[in-house]
Amino acid sequence: MLKTIPYYFYQVDAIEDWLDEQAQKGLFPLETRFGTAMSFRRDTPRAVRYRIDVKRNIGYTDEKARIAAYREMGWEYVCDLTPYLDIYRCDDPAAPELNTDEETLHQVLDKKLRSQILWSIALICLIPVWLYVVVLRGVPGFSGICDMLLNGYGGLFLCAALLVLSWLISSIACIIGAVTTRRRRLLQRTRRSPAQLRRWRAIRLSANLLPLAGLALCLVLLVTYTRSGRDIPVADFPAPTVSEVFPGMQSNLQWATVTPEPLSRHRYLRQKDLTLSNFYDGGYYDVDVYRIAWTWLAEGYAREQAQEAGAETITVPGWEHAWYAADADPYGGQLLVLQDGKEVWCIGYDGGQRLTDALDVFART
Repeated sequence: MLKTIPYYFYQVDAIEDWLDEQAQKGLFPLETRFGTAMSFRRDTPRAVRYRIDVKRNIGYTDEKARIAAYREMGWEYVCDLTPYLDIYRCDDPAAPELNTDEETLHQVLDKKLRSQILWSIALICLIPVWLYVVVLRGVPGFSGICDMLLNGYGGLFLCAALLVLSWLISSIACIIGAVTTRRRRLLQRTRRSPAQLRRWRAIRLSANLLPLAGLALCLVLLVTYTRSGRDIPVADFPAPTVSEVFPGMQSNLQWATVTPEPLSRHRYLRQKDLTLSNFYDGGYYDVDVYRIAWTWLAEGYAREQAQEAGAETITVPGWEHAWYAADADPYGGQLLVLQDGKEVWCIGYDGGQRLTDALDVFART
């Protein structure tokens, strides 16, 4: 049986009490797992004592001698809690305690606690550095928040937020646990209340589950956004083709694709190597049609695309909003952005004609 350790490792008296309670329920520890959990075996419930011994140093010879000495006192070695902490069990209520000197215990333990506090503070200080290097600098440029959401990077920011939150919870809880342990009289065995136990268990669970939730979200995004699109006939594309916009113009290379995404249904048309009445026109005609989950996201995305391109507001019948740029930033070419409800069309064209001369083709009745 596997159970989450409800306290941080250096809250030794709290973990000792918790292990005593598990034994009274018939659960006896075997080993620690994953650094945050412990496996138990079931046996007859009985009252035993568990104590955690703080090692002054790590050494195989010294450890064997210490285990043998404690066995003579009636204490059996159970397992490591950490490389610096060992768990012992005693079935004899008359056996002497492992630690009898509060001052000596704190002399050894406080060094570990100071190190734990410093490491936790250092981790908290690293959070903004990590966010800047990994998240902000590592993310490609977007026209805005709505663009990030549609492209999946909004989900990555949510993953980063979950990791940072877990990081903060763990670090702050470690600091609080270490500080309170340094102030406690450990040998008095003052038990935590059920409310304290529930609170610390909730903290440990949240610190463990938040990264798992972030990882699950990353996997969902990875599977979703790495799926290849499905080709569809150009004749079935919902927006006008280049020959419908500019009669007589043909494309020597064209394709249409549909790609289902978490927040939109994205269909796009690409037409290259344009010719007009057998004369080479060059350039391209690209159309992206989005059916987006929410109207506010569709409107926000359309506005971001228009603002990034430096487009001006125009009127196209049948559309709530429309923008046009004759020389769209940052790559040039013409851009027409249309939005109505949850639907957004982005038409890019680079050639000898003007999209504004064919707005009636895009009009809706």
